[in-house]
Amino acid sequence: MNKYGAMHHLKNLGGLEKVAELEPELSSVPSYIAFSKANNLAGMRDELDTVLQGMIDSGEYQSIIDAYFAQ
Repeated sequence: MNKYGAMHHLKNLGGLEKVAELEPELSSVPSYIAFSKANNLAGMRDELDTVLQGMIDSGEYQSIIDAYFAQ
């Protein structure tokens, strides 16, 4: 399971505060969003990539994650 999936389950079970994340990270599994070529969605894919990268660069992406897991 990826990091945020595990954190989501821990949060729902009330155990997020009982677990500590160890460093260094042992493995990292990237996640992907797929677009069917049959639907000609290359433009939407490129726009999503641009918007998501902008959110990462601005810190908005991490802020959303932090807000979700805040107690």
